[in-house]
Amino acid sequence: MKRWIQNIRFIAPVLLVLSGTFLLSGGTLFDNTGSNGQTKVAALTPAKPKPAPKVTIQGIPTRIVVPAEAIDLQVDKGYYNETTRTWSLSGTHAQYAVMTAQANNVGGNTFIYGHNNHKVFGKLLKIKAGDVVIIYTDNGHKFYYSYRTESDVKPDDTSLFNYQGPPILTVQTCSGAWYQNRRLFVFDLIRVE
Repeated sequence: MKRWIQNIRFIAPVLLVLSGTFLLSGGTLFDNTGSNGQTKVAALTPAKPKPAPKVTIQGIPTRIVVPAEAIDLQVDKGYYNETTRTWSLSGTHAQYAVMTAQANNVGGNTFIYGHNNHKVFGKLLKIKAGDVVIIYTDNGHKFYYSYRTESDVKPDDTSLFNYQGPPILTVQTCSGAWYQNRRLFVFDLIRVE
């Protein structure tokens, strides 16, 4: 009798754990075949989490604001004319080069350009590291970018059109004593609203 009681003390907790596991598994712990006879994974196997799909938020730039430099400009669509080898340009607005990436949260280079004058990007030459640029889009989004770097290039340097990588904004204006070069200001995406 003593031996029987000792066996019950040992077996009872094991049976309790197994029956609890069986109930939690929906009765499928030991049954690995479905109603159609095909093998299925035991209910205790954890499901692999699915990666969240990358949602693209994008829009055509319609306004550019640089609060630190008191710049607030309308952005028009900008085009390159291969016959005349000139870009569409305004004396009072900025232009978004339509052949580049729209402002977005996935990747590519959004390219905005304009004159180096007091009505367009003349004040941009005073920008400092970390200054913020806000791009408003045609569909109501606001893209916030942080200033990273600048460089001067020749007018025929088209390397910025080959960029592949995280989303950036490049703003271009003229530079040099005779405005013979192009100054490129590069901004990294911070967030989208």
